[in-house]
Amino acid sequence: MIECPHDNNERHVWHGTSSLDPSVIYNDQKDGFTMQFSIHGAWGEGIYFSNQSCFSDQNSYEPSRRDRIRRTTERPDFMEGEKEMFLAKLLVGNEIRISRSHGFTSGDLQRMTEVDVKSGTRYITVTGEDNRQDNKSNVWIVYENGRAYPDYLVRYYNGQRDPERTPYRTREEASRKKNSKRILTKGDKDLPEFLT
Repeated sequence: MIECPHDNNERHVWHGTSSLDPSVIYNDQKDGFTMQFSIHGAWGEGIYFSNQSCFSDQNSYEPSRRDRIRRTTERPDFMEGEKEMFLAKLLVGNEIRISRSHGFTSGDLQRMTEVDVKSGTRYITVTGEDNRQDNKSNVWIVYENGRAYPDYLVRYYNGQRDPERTPYRTREEASRKKNSKRILTKGDKDLPEFLT
């Protein structure tokens, strides 16, 4: 166990919502991420965040066919094979680093986030490293509501290239297209209406 210095640092972290539609989180005007929807993981029941998007990909939201049919107004352009996850802002604060093989119970970890009467120390975030996949990831676990803000909902597709989704094969091709300047003239079909 390593005690990390107290500081109200904020981090950009990834969070997958599993089967919970992300709209439940971003439409919540009070807390956003809540313990009500938390999972039980290696560090107990809590709200898990990661510095690696590939780690959160395993818990990303992929709507079922029924959800895609039902969702005609909120996100109508959801395509087959796409997933969503949040890039969130997490207020880390005073953290304590604990390994996956810590031997603590979920209750022990949650008590660590309460004020220690003897020392007055309060850890508000448990931090660890998860290396179950090829990519190691730092994870942050919080045990209370309102500590993270769902900054961006990222929709992505990581299957075979589909020209409908990605018109350019490579970054270089997209960059060349972006850097080639085109002058629009009156009567050009690509000219925005307000300029005609």
